[in-house]
Formats: sequence, C-alpha cells, structure tokens
Amino acid sequence: MNFKMKKISFLSLALLTFCVLFFSACKKEDELSTKDKFIGKWTYETIKSTEYENGIFVESETEAINGTTIEFKANGTYDAISADEDGDLEKDSGTWKLIDNDKKLIVGEQGSPSGDTLSIEELTDKKLRLLYLYEYTEDGNTYKFENETSFKK
Repeated sequence: MNFKMKKISFLSLALLTFCVLFFSACKKEDELSTKDKFIGKWTYETIKSTEYENGIFVESETEAINGTTIEFKANGTYDAISADEDGDLEKDSGTWKLIDNDKKLIVGEQGSPSGDTLSIEELTDKKLRLLYLYEYTEDGNTYKFENETSFKK
C-alpha cells in the first residue's frame, strides 16, 4: 500500500508540473507585442488640450471627436480619415514607428523627413491614449501645450 501511495503521489506531481508548464507557456504566446496592439483601425474618442504660459496653467478643454479614424498598418504606414466643419471627408496618410523601448510613437506625413513624437500613456488591445507636448518661447514668454488624445478599437 505504501508503494501505491508513492506511485500516485509521483503521478500527481508529474501531472501538476505538466499543467503549470503548459498553461504558463500558453499565456506567454497570447500576449501581444506593442506593435501588434497598434496595428488596426482606431476611432478617436476625445482630445484634451491644456495650455501653460511661463509654467502657469492658462486653460484646459476636452472635446469629443466623432467620425475620425486612423488605421496603423503592419508595414509602418497609416491612413486617417476625418470630417471637416462642412462634413466633407479629409484623408491623410503617413508613416509611423515605435521608439524609446516602445514608449513613444513617431508619426509623420507621407514624404516628410521627420514627424511628431508622442508619448504612449496607455495601450491595450482595445484602448490607446497618446500625449503630444509642444513648447516654444516668444518675446520672453514660454508657452507649453499638451494634447492628450484617446482612441478605441
């Protein structure tokens, strides 16, 4: 009887080890890379614009954006469609790439030698939030603008 108990315990341990290894290996395969999460069609939700002058908050505004999409393609290009004030569709295309250990996104218009750098604030397979910072100095004053845009897939 003691021999059977050891045999059953060994089989149980072997089965348990197999299950742990099998399921942990499957989980790793299911995780998407940052690039894979980007690829696809995204719909703009909101854009929050905040302005500072000489480090002092001036104003902030959040606006819902309807009918605007951007599609990031696996080949490093994008196509964007938006509606102007008259409801006419405007199309834009360009290139995109991830930099800084996939923490930043560079987007540029087609044919442009450089682009805008945006920080990736949040990225899941269904939600994307990007932050664009712009700062300049004029007449001794420093102006800083933050645009945070959220998207859903």
